[in-house]
Amino acid sequence: MTLNRATRAVFFLIAVSITTPAFSLNEFPIPSPNGAQGIAKGPDGALWVVEQFGNKILRITTGGAITEFILPTPRSGPLFITAGPDGALWFTEDDKIGRITTAGAITEFAVPHAGADGITVGPDNALWFTEFGANKIGRITTAGSVTEFNIPVSSGDGTPNPSGIATGPDGALWFTESSGSRIGRITTAGVVTKFSPPTPFSSPQGITSGPDGALWFVESNGGRIGRITTAGAITEFSLPNGHGGLFAFHITTGPDGALWFTETGADKIGRITTSGAITTFDLPNIPGKNSGPFDIVTGPDGALWFTEEVAPRIGQLVLADLAIAETVNPTPAAQFNTTTFTLTVTNNGPGPATGVTVLDVVPPGFSFLSATASQGSCSGTSTITCSLGTLSPSAGATIAVAFTATGTPGSQVTNTATVSTNDADTVTANNSATASVTIASPSIPAMSFAWLAILAAALAAPAMSRLAR
Repeated sequence: MTLNRATRAVFFLIAVSITTPAFSLNEFPIPSPNGAQGIAKGPDGALWVVEQFGNKILRITTGGAITEFILPTPRSGPLFITAGPDGALWFTEDDKIGRITTAGAITEFAVPHAGADGITVGPDNALWFTEFGANKIGRITTAGSVTEFNIPVSSGDGTPNPSGIATGPDGALWFTESSGSRIGRITTAGVVTKFSPPTPFSSPQGITSGPDGALWFVESNGGRIGRITTAGAITEFSLPNGHGGLFAFHITTGPDGALWFTETGADKIGRITTSGAITTFDLPNIPGKNSGPFDIVTGPDGALWFTEEVAPRIGQLVLADLAIAETVNPTPAAQFNTTTFTLTVTNNGPGPATGVTVLDVVPPGFSFLSATASQGSCSGTSTITCSLGTLSPSAGATIAVAFTATGTPGSQVTNTATVSTNDADTVTANNSATASVTIASPSIPAMSFAWLAILAAALAAPAMSRLAR
């Protein structure tokens, strides 16, 4: 599939439905009826967004307050945006590179060839960008000086059409060739090396530097996520939706050490761990059309922020990592006596967790007495449900569940508790906890020496009375 710079920004397909986890999503409609494309985290704690067909740059706070700035050049075709090394935002236009301060002052710099596309800050503190139509990689200093580098084309190669670009951990720039279906590497001196993914005609698009020292990219025409080492070794991971036509588009490193990506054609946000485990999250559709998630970035609030070019909206996917731990006291548990299991829930963040709920099914060998939570409330007698409400990042809550031990002495009883949230829980392995305890024979209450003396005297009294007769 070959897409030109304009049409690929509005390409979408019919969504395919699969089961996905529940999550907390906020969506903010943009004032203009046109969709949003590129998004970047600004130095001012806000998100900055490109409105390609509205010919605007938009600023949105983490609370959803929106300001729009009209570009000086009509129909300039802005597409992607990044935070620059100079405290401003830099973005691509069809034949220019734009700069906007956090106060909204805009400057435009002409480039020799049309079709500027992806943009990133290079290791040399210049801005590097792809030229989709000119098949070049461009470099612009913060003073506006532009240099271009040709992308070599070997015999039998298709037109490269470079798209995404990212700075690698090796001090070079890495880019995708959406039509050439290759991954490219360019040094700051302009030396280009290219690598071919195993899947032909995969049309790679977005690319980002991962938390594992590799580069990660999406294959919009192959239904895969790719990983390439700085030595050029490529691994591909198939999306659970299947191959082809679902149009994964852009990718970013999340605050949780995983990679997050958009599936424009499937109306999903995806997450892939560095070991290749994939989770996807369905987005709500406007009746009759797709949302069209496009670009994605980690926001200053630890949430994933993304643009919806069809809706048109800006989305915020709230992330949390709930963990639960469990202890038991006393141990062993004396038959017919009270045993207490203490459940500790912690939100490891980075975002708040809402609707936190703990479930504890009363295990055989115990009879329920009470459940007391440090916040919220608990209900139920056979299945204990504790609604804890919201936990801020790094916050925790405890629940003391008291049982009477009714099991046979010598038997072992295991109690299991689980925790869940309305939000996207990025680590599910720590959502369950168990504690085991052995049932002991009933305990005989200990008596003090004084009480033993009184008991002995009481028992001896009848005998002394008989002797006195």
